[in-house]
Amino acid sequence: MKRALIIPLIVLVLATMACSLGTSKPTATSAEPTKTVVQAVQATEPPSQPTDTETAPTIILPTETEVPTDTPAGPDTFTDNFDQTNKFWSDPVIVTSQAAGREPYVKITAGGGRMRFAIEDTETYVYRLFLKDMVGTSTIEVDFQNKGAINTGIAIVCKANKELNKWYEVRVSASDNNFFFYQYDKKRKEELGKNPYVQLGKGHMKIDEYYPTKPNHIVVSCTDSEITLDVNKGKKQGSQALEEQLDGNIMGVGVMSANLLPATIDFDTVVIR
Repeated sequence: MKRALIIPLIVLVLATMACSLGTSKPTATSAEPTKTVVQAVQATEPPSQPTDTETAPTIILPTETEVPTDTPAGPDTFTDNFDQTNKFWSDPVIVTSQAAGREPYVKITAGGGRMRFAIEDTETYVYRLFLKDMVGTSTIEVDFQNKGAINTGIAIVCKANKELNKWYEVRVSASDNNFFFYQYDKKRKEELGKNPYVQLGKGHMKIDEYYPTKPNHIVVSCTDSEITLDVNKGKKQGSQALEEQLDGNIMGVGVMSANLLPATIDFDTVVIR
């Protein structure tokens, strides 16, 4: 009878253990959701910044030495025979005019082997400067011809500053064959109400030294202490001592109308060195 009771008891214990094992959860499946959450957080984080041990991208910024400039490093020679556009010529610089209530009529054209100044207002002084600041002694050499009124004058400029408001010039008057040395200073007119031109000296040329209606050749050289003038390859020479040393070294040309019009000058060649 005891043996018959033990067998059902063993069966009951085994059934109880089976139920207990059926209700437990495996540990591997419970860890999987945690792994998924961690991956989602990593995907939304921003890219990491370079650390001290990592190589950051190299950024090259332009420096002043890498920016091209138009200023030459030393003396050079520039020849303009006006068969193509030259970017270094300034816009017209008009110093004075008798044009009343309007802009003076000035037309400057360059091409076809010439640069022409055409002025249709009296007592109008207009310049174009070659915007290359030279080094040391500077020389400008021009070939030109008067195509208009007999009393039209020309000017050769040197030692102009970058603001184009102060310079020295040699002016030639075709009507009387006189030449003049001037210092121009715009501040004299703006601040003092005076004539901006100060005459430093003058000279005279004979009819066979300068040609009022024919081609002429003029060379002007400037140092810190002197201007020299050569007309038609040595036919007339002159010089003027300079008391003030200017801080610029830009050169150029100008045309002056008088009481007869039109004032027209053709520059065939300009050499600056």
